[in-house]
Amino acid sequence: MFTVNTARVEYDSTNLKWSIRLNVAIDDAHKDCYYIKAIYITNQDNYYDDVWDEVYKDEGREITSYNAIIEEDINHIYNHVCIENDLIFIKIETTFREEEPKCIDTLECDAKGTLILNVFNVKNIYDRYIQHIKEVNVCCDIPKAFIDFYLRYEAFKVAVITGNYASAIKMYRALLGKENRSNNINSCGCGRVHR
Repeated sequence: MFTVNTARVEYDSTNLKWSIRLNVAIDDAHKDCYYIKAIYITNQDNYYDDVWDEVYKDEGREITSYNAIIEEDINHIYNHVCIENDLIFIKIETTFREEEPKCIDTLECDAKGTLILNVFNVKNIYDRYIQHIKEVNVCCDIPKAFIDFYLRYEAFKVAVITGNYASAIKMYRALLGKENRSNNINSCGCGRVHR
């Protein structure tokens, strides 16, 4: 039912602001009978077992596509939101056009649809990876911290894909925590030339 063209966290170097870029639409097969009813955004601190304390909402319009840049200004309106560092949850709700007679035949089991997207600043993960890759370049053996980080990130992705958001939040916090920073990039002393 949905086409997601863009959903990401990005930095605008011209305006010096972090933002969420979102471009979604009802697909061609459903756009005559469904519309986007609301967009809700929250972060990991305001999401509790499918209960949302939204930090941003756009509702009350009957549109078939949504293209917006939600800027860092939500940080100032709502406390505890940092687009640069947060795991962002985006909920898109659609509803059925009951007044359209031609749509009655196409009515699916549920006249309402919901899509939940997760976005985050991938550079935060990349920065952690780079620290561990430096260790790989100076050690003879693959560092266990690198393997641990890799497996944690894969587990985080599986939690997001399967919709286990409570676990995804815990894993995201652990991935960006202090214990996953690596400063151990000294040579292992084996005599191997490290480049």
